[in-house]
Amino acid sequence: MSTPIQCELISWDSVCQLAYRLAERILDAEYRPDLVVAIARGGYVPARLLCDFLQLYDLTSIRVEHYQAGAQKRRSARLKYPLAAEAVNKRVLIVDDVCDGGETYRVALEHIASLDPSDIQTAALHYKQGASFEPDYIADELTRWRWLIYPWAVTEDIGEFIRQMENPPLLTPDIARRLESEYGIRISEQRVLDIIHLTGYRSADGRPGKGQNA
Repeated sequence: MSTPIQCELISWDSVCQLAYRLAERILDAEYRPDLVVAIARGGYVPARLLCDFLQLYDLTSIRVEHYQAGAQKRRSARLKYPLAAEAVNKRVLIVDDVCDGGETYRVALEHIASLDPSDIQTAALHYKQGASFEPDYIADELTRWRWLIYPWAVTEDIGEFIRQMENPPLLTPDIARRLESEYGIRISEQRVLDIIHLTGYRSADGRPGKGQNA
């Protein structure tokens, strides 16, 4: 079992506000990329929002694997899916949701640089202070580390946290209380029940989670 960590749920409204702030900073710098590259999977939504706010249309992605569900970290970041688009002599903006340690960006930069772009810039919704790499554009800087749960990863992350619990509970209210006390995650019992349903969670004795007290 993994040791619980402090988490923060990020709302859809917050994502939109952060992406707008990021777009403003890119505009203020008078930077106009020819190609926007999202780092899959977390960078998909932020990159699409940036394209909307900045009126950009050339959007694609690469896949760099580092973290898995429930904040499980691989030994090192690795490029899984390379860029399929043409980048020669183009100004490229690399976008991800968060810069946590910095290794994901370094792998992405090394790959894109090998494709002979004219310029590469980087952007993130969140930058965690102390990371080994700082993106060129950030919407928010975190001085206290915590695991960020974006709205596109709620079921995946929280489902994994539930599976990692010591002596995992069976009843939904108990699971909700454990999530708040151990991870700082406050969500409704209905949301917990939805996650249980979608992930097929079963307690330690193999019984499926339930929504009502016995």
